[in-house]
Amino acid sequence: MDTSTYPITPEQRFQMFLDAACDYAIFFMHVNGDICEWSTGGEKVIGYTEDEALQLNGRVIFTEEDRARGAPEREMEIAIREGQANDERWHLRKDGSRFFAIGRLVALKDPEGTLYGFTKIVRDATPHKLLEQALHASDAQFRAAFAQAPIGMVLTDLEGRIEQVNAAFRELTRFSDAAAGRRGPAA
Repeated sequence: MDTSTYPITPEQRFQMFLDAACDYAIFFMHVNGDICEWSTGGEKVIGYTEDEALQLNGRVIFTEEDRARGAPEREMEIAIREGQANDERWHLRKDGSRFFAIGRLVALKDPEGTLYGFTKIVRDATPHKLLEQALHASDAQFRAAFAQAPIGMVLTDLEGRIEQVNAAFRELTRFSDAAAGRRGPAA
């Protein structure tokens, strides 16, 4: 196969890429934030059709609280200054529901540094965020139960070294916190 020619144009390749990246909302904005191009993934992740999105400003996906704090403008300022700005926060879908997004805003500049607009790439990381929150809540519940348990409890590492004891254990054994970390009795 002759690799010097490619059967499709760069524009066709780019459109194929945008269409295939359906788990990512990818959109382009003018310097003022108005959306000028919207990917298929944008509809899947955020909910707006391309026709709807082209009537909107990119700030629409930010929560009311973040808009009030100027988060969209700060993100644009960072992207202009540093070339890109990473974004991990709750955003809004068309239906008003929130989703946790991991994204990046990239400033589109020519070689002389003239700003032409921005590209925003967003992935829905809500399942991961909810799992992280559940793990934190479970850990907090465990720590509270461990600390308040009426029976003596000891946490050890895999080699039997005591890492932590609760108040009931200290009261029963007169074990001091300073003794934690030494090797516990062999089982």
